[in-house]
Amino acid sequence: MYSLGGIDVLGRINVWQLEGERQHVDLLSFAVNASNIHHTVALVALDLSEPWNLDKCLTEWLACIRDHVQSLRLPSAVLQGLREASMSHATNNMTTCL
Repeated sequence: MYSLGGIDVLGRINVWQLEGERQHVDLLSFAVNASNIHHTVALVALDLSEPWNLDKCLTEWLACIRDHVQSLRLPSAVLQGLREASMSHATNNMTTCL
């Protein structure tokens, strides 16, 4: 907890893991929906013990995420706004790191 202008602020995050089990991809509907997608980060962690599977696994997980986002049926303007915000955030963080 930290203080912001005399107000105590408690930060919270929710972490949802599928842990390599694609049969649980339907659980994404509980974690990511149209009302919280603006505040959501998807992280794909790959198993480096099998480097020959990296491309296949990354492609499959990105497809799962893409399919779920498409299933939310967000208006194209919202999707475009999310893309632009994501790119802007990534660009700002890259220049900060350099």
